Amino acid sequence: MRLRKVLRFTTWSNVAYGAAQVAVGWNTGSSAALSDGIHNMVEVIGHGKHTKTHVEEQKAVDHEHGEIAKKVSTQRKMAAAAIAAGALFAGYQAADHFINREQEPLNKAALLIELGGLGLNYGLKKAVEKNYDGSMASKDSLAHNKADTTISAVAVASILVNPLIPGADAIGGAYGAYKSYRVAKGIWTDTEHHHSHDE
Repeated sequence: MRLRKVLRFTTWSNVAYGAAQVAVGWNTGSSAALSDGIHNMVEVIGHGKHTKTHVEEQKAVDHEHGEIAKKVSTQRKMAAAAIAAGALFAGYQAADHFINREQEPLNKAALLIELGGLGLNYGLKKAVEKNYDGSMASKDSLAHNKADTTISAVAVASILVNPLIPGADAIGGAYGAYKSYRVAKGIWTDTEHHHSHDE
């Protein structure tokens, strides 16, 4: 189960890197880094639920139980809810930073942490693509990692532009919140669609 190892690594790397992003964002005043870090730490629940979904899907294949299909739906909905919570919190942080924006020099620490996050998220996305097995868990995780990669890229761009356009950093955080919400909504809607066909 190589995919499951990738899913577990994704979960724990998001804990560690999210904590680093929160620390840098908080200490340097970067809304983009803070929002991305909070997003990653809250969404650890979502990444963990992708792993649990994969476990339950395998049980369903092995045992062909309808009850397990309900567990898969529950895990996916819990992942979507966690991702949505991360989006809400990141959006709040971005709005607060935008309202209180100031002209600031280039935040090098935030830029470096977000460049690292971009590399990590791109690597995780590629690992899921390489081990993609057609399961709902792999589909959800791939969508999640694609969004995380885009969020990091936008955060990098917004940090670079922030010295020229005050508030750009907050716009990066708001974009991250929006992308997370879209992933959560997509997983929830797809789960509802699959669940209605299973009944």
